[in-house]
Order: sequence, then structure tokens, then C-alpha cells
Amino acid sequence: MFPFFGAGLLAGSGDACCPQRSAPPLRGRAPRVLQALGALTAATVTSHTFAGLWGSHSLPPLRDCSGLACRAESQVQGTGVSQENFETPEWRVEGLSGRKIPKGFDTWTDYTRYAVESIKVHGPVGPSADEAKNPAYRPISLVDRKRSMGVDFGPSFCGMAMSLGGVNTMPMGTLRTGQDWKQLAIKIVKIASTYRIKDIVVGQPLQKDGSEGRIGKLVRYFVQILADTCLLMLGNEVTVFMWDERFSTQYAAMRLANKPRFDGSMFKKWITAKIGMNWGAKGLLDSEAARAILEHWLSKDENTEIINKELSERIAPSRQACIRYLKYRKVRAMLPEVEEGPPEEPAGPGKEGWEWYDRHPGSYDLDEDSHERAVEAFRDYMGGLDGFGDKEYEFQKREDRRAKNRADNERVKAAREQSAARQAFRDAAAAQDKKFKGMELPKERWSKYR
Repeated sequence: MFPFFGAGLLAGSGDACCPQRSAPPLRGRAPRVLQALGALTAATVTSHTFAGLWGSHSLPPLRDCSGLACRAESQVQGTGVSQENFETPEWRVEGLSGRKIPKGFDTWTDYTRYAVESIKVHGPVGPSADEAKNPAYRPISLVDRKRSMGVDFGPSFCGMAMSLGGVNTMPMGTLRTGQDWKQLAIKIVKIASTYRIKDIVVGQPLQKDGSEGRIGKLVRYFVQILADTCLLMLGNEVTVFMWDERFSTQYAAMRLANKPRFDGSMFKKWITAKIGMNWGAKGLLDSEAARAILEHWLSKDENTEIINKELSERIAPSRQACIRYLKYRKVRAMLPEVEEGPPEEPAGPGKEGWEWYDRHPGSYDLDEDSHERAVEAFRDYMGGLDGFGDKEYEFQKREDRRAKNRADNERVKAAREQSAARQAFRDAAAAQDKKFKGMELPKERWSKYR
């Protein structure tokens, strides 16, 4: 954890992700987002005193949920874990607050998979601990038929790319990083859930000698937040990795500069003379860099024939996030299963759509001024976008800007000609025979003597 982030990343309540037994089942995306925010705060910061640039802040301790502690089965077939792993004195007193990893597991994520297997929640929960650690559990390849997402994290923008299964990738655009990295992690997890992503790889900016510098530590801090968010919102279905991203932005700029049927002059200037780019070009470059990171992560090493994915670093969720996720699944398993009927289709453009307008007559109340403002705002929005590779659009945009500048200059000139001070100067100059300096020259040359 880095002490100079202040309280901006610590906002939220630590009790939001610990529901009671009588709480109704959480359904939908909004409750999960609010729940993940509170759990992320408790998972990122413990009850110790937090020292930052703004002083020390003593955080409240976590809520006591010892009554909801998970109890494993006495013996699970296929695993070397028995009940004695979960009945130690420190675990009985403090619930799931032990600081040591249980016996028989490498990380807290492996223990989470085993505990979820024994909770028996509605629906499949994934492989057991031994199956998860066995490379031959899935006969298919690590790359085939498994969607992956590449993330290029930066201080201003966060580029994203996606693989639809295999090594074929496509850019997805960029997100504004902002000040609250938890909100950015939640946005990325929402996109991963929408596109059914199973693996997320984040570029790790290492030094030229392979060491992890200050920027690399900041990226590692964000990746830990992202791993906790994936566990709390999507369960143990999504895995987060880190992979070397050295010279990925330079490589992406070279690809865009040499792309056929594409105007890459801006990226050539950025490579050769380090000339700055506008917002649209920077966003395109970040998404292309994320695509390059994802392609390199999915490719094989030419010498060893090993997929780089197997050599990358897997980021396991924190202990606090695993504990809160297990408590949530335990409470959810205790709730009665509700039988849901078939989903209802939304009102379309047919009879249901017209009935909605009849029930909401206020939607017709749109005056002409509001409509003109909306149209003008849309034109301003479209005028601010950049069309890469469309030279006719760029030429027309430049001509419109020049015409606007000429109109502004004519307006300013007409206002100056109508001023009383300038008219008095003309009258005084006409009354005297002496010629002022520059007045005998043509207009194009004496304008500098104004």
C-alpha cells in the first residue's frame, strides 16, 4: 500500500459486504456494485492506523462475523485437507481472521475455491483445489475458446483490448483513469462481465534492467484492487495476470504509423520528434498498446514453445477479500432459493411502446428551445471528434475553422472602424498637411504602423 494516496481510496463502509441472515437475496448489478465498494475498502485497508500526507486516520475495525464462519467438511475426497485445518484456536476465536494460509494451499485463492466447493451454493462453483492446480484438468488449450482482456494502465487513460478466443485481438477503446481507482476497477469488471471475459492481463512497466520502479509499484497496487474487485463481483471465474509491457507503446505507435490505408503522420511525428497528440490519438494509441500486450501474452516463446501466459505472474486476491467473499457465499447459501419465471421482454416499438407514451404524457412536453439546444450540443460534440484517416473530413473541418476566423476578423475590423476615437484621429489627420509616417505606403505595408 502506498501512503500518499490519502483518503480518496478509503471512502466507503466496511459493513456493506457482510449481510445478515435475514437479508433478502441480492439480485441485479447495482447491489453488487455497492457491496463491492464497501468490501474493497475493508479489503484494501485493515484496522491499523493509516498514515498519509494528510495525517493519520484511525480506521474502525472490521465487523465481527464469527457466527457466519465457514465450516469445511470433515474430509473431502480428492484433497489432502481435513477438518483440523479449520479448527485451530486462533480461527475459532476470531472467525476467519487467521493470518496464515491454511495447510495444503499455496495462496488464499486456492483456499477460496476449496471453501466455495464445500458451501454448495445454487449452481456450479468450479473445480476443487487439486483440480485447479492440475494443468491437465482442462483438455483444451489455455488460449483456445477463452476470452481474454488486455489492460494498459496509465496515469490519465486506461487502454483496453479483447481476444475472442485464440490470438486474434481487437481494441476496445480507453477509459479515463480518474482519482478513484476503485471506480475504474469496477468499470473494467463490468466490461469483463458483459463480454464474458475469463482472464485479464495488465501491463507491468518494468525498468530496462528488469527491476520494478516507482511506476511499477503503482501499477501493482491497482492490479491488486482489480483482483479483489473481480473476486467480489464475479467470483472466482476471472483471473488477473501481470505481464511485461516494456516498449509496448512504441511498438503500437509504429503499427499505427505503418498501417495501410491509414493516415499515421501524427504517430510518425510522435515517434521521431516526440510531438504531442490530441485526446483522440492518445486514446487510440493506448488501446493499441493494450492490444500489443495481449498479443504478446497469448503468443508462444520461439525457443521453448511455452505460452507466455504460463510464465506470467498471477495476482491472487487479498486475504480480506477472500474472507468477505466466503462470508457472502455462506449467507447466500442459507437463503431460500427463489424460483424465477421466464424473463419479461421490454416494451418494443409496437403497441406496448405507444402505451408507455400514453401513460407518460410528460415526455411529449419538449419545447423548441430545448430541441435547438440539444441539436447544437450534438453538433458541438460531433465537431470535436477526430476522424482518423478521413482526409476530406479533416480538410473540411480546417476550412470551416478558417472561415470562422475570417468572419471574426471582419467583425472586429468593423467594430474598430466605427469607434469615435478612430474617427477623431482621421479628422485631425485630414486637417493637417503633414503626412504621418507610413500613410503614403500601400495598405498592405502601412498596416504595421497602426
